[in-house]
Amino acid sequence: MASQFTTSCPPGNPSLGLQASLPLNITGNPIPGQNVTVQPFSAQLHPSDFAIAFLSGLSVQYVPVDANWNVAIPVNVSGTVYAVASSNWSGAGLSILAGPTPLLVEKFANGTLIN
Repeated sequence: MASQFTTSCPPGNPSLGLQASLPLNITGNPIPGQNVTVQPFSAQLHPSDFAIAFLSGLSVQYVPVDANWNVAIPVNVSGTVYAVASSNWSGAGLSILAGPTPLLVEKFANGTLIN
């Protein structure tokens, strides 16, 4: 998750042994119930090959990507939500193809969206 915020490390630092995943670029305003567009991250994948997993609090919600690379933001997410492209959306585990990408979904205490 920190890789998108890291630009360089001193040459003497030991390797963490972690593999960075492909970046997941999402365009559009992350408004619950509205669509955003997922930018293609692999020429070998079709949108039907994966879903976007939205991680909000302790919950994970899988949303399919349509043929135009659009995905709907779940209606019950708020705060900082992480989106990852996952090839496994059966709920049996998160298989990350790209991401995570942080999305900020701001709501007032009464649940109304902050624009």
